Amino acid sequence: MFSPPPLTMDRVKQHTRRGARIGLAVLALFAATATVATITADADDDPSDAPPPAHGKPCTTAAESGRTANGVVVRCRPADDGLKWWAEGISTLTEPPPTDRDHDGINDDRDEFPDDPHNTPRRFIRLTCQVGDDTRGFDIEAVPDKGADFTAIWAAKATSCDSDTVAPDSALEQKAHKASGYEEPDIGTLYSICGQVDPDDVYVDAGFAPSREQIAEISGALTLCATHPQAKKWRQAVKRGQADAKLEADGRLFPDGTYLVRKEIKPGTYVTTDVKDCYWERQNRSGEIIDNNFVPSARRVQVTIRSSDYGFMSERCGQWRPA
Repeated sequence: MFSPPPLTMDRVKQHTRRGARIGLAVLALFAATATVATITADADDDPSDAPPPAHGKPCTTAAESGRTANGVVVRCRPADDGLKWWAEGISTLTEPPPTDRDHDGINDDRDEFPDDPHNTPRRFIRLTCQVGDDTRGFDIEAVPDKGADFTAIWAAKATSCDSDTVAPDSALEQKAHKASGYEEPDIGTLYSICGQVDPDDVYVDAGFAPSREQIAEISGALTLCATHPQAKKWRQAVKRGQADAKLEADGRLFPDGTYLVRKEIKPGTYVTTDVKDCYWERQNRSGEIIDNNFVPSARRVQVTIRSSDYGFMSERCGQWRPA
């Protein structure tokens, strides 16, 4: 019977060196084609990841190499407390690991909202606006609780805009709807106001004092688009309207009609402007005329209502306000 010659220690070392050379050559070939990734984990942190030659024990020779169970090449490197296995950064992965920028557990290649961890659906408001002689459509993104981005439409200087029905959805839109005083759950008009930048808009007229309803509407628009190019003029108009509302409540601002002095209107000197066929009269308790006047046309008409007067009436004179 043939018996193989016994292996001497020299033969064992020879085979070991030859195997090591072959292994390193294969490793070098594999590394050349592998994807390089940054790996900072210590291969010795998890015993199951330790390379086969060093499983269960620390490395003992600097620069000794091996491969972990998951295919990561490791080498024996110095550490604070001796030698440890360190990943070399060569992996058997054939493609980079998936990314998840917003850390919501959904890979970016499958995430419809890769930068939003809450995955909030995007919402757009369609405005059809007049820009010069052209009619253009704009899709305004309404970002929840941050407001809509009107930058593009403001840059185009649209003079008028129309919108379909827009139900108040976000907390900001609901706040704007409440400020507007609208009865219907629709803020499409507010979006239209916010979109347009009309230099001839009555709301930006220097002498315009809005009514209570108009004050509410402007307030709703300012809630929705506080940085509107005409926001400063809107706020000035609101102040004038609020001042007039106070005068009206005090009986010192009133339109045409018949009033009881001291009960419905206050005595004082009042004026009205730009009238045509204006007629007014002061009355005593018996309804007799104390004084009156008919003005065919005038830029300004003035009348003084005395505390002894019982009534005052006017027709086609417009609004009376303190002189």
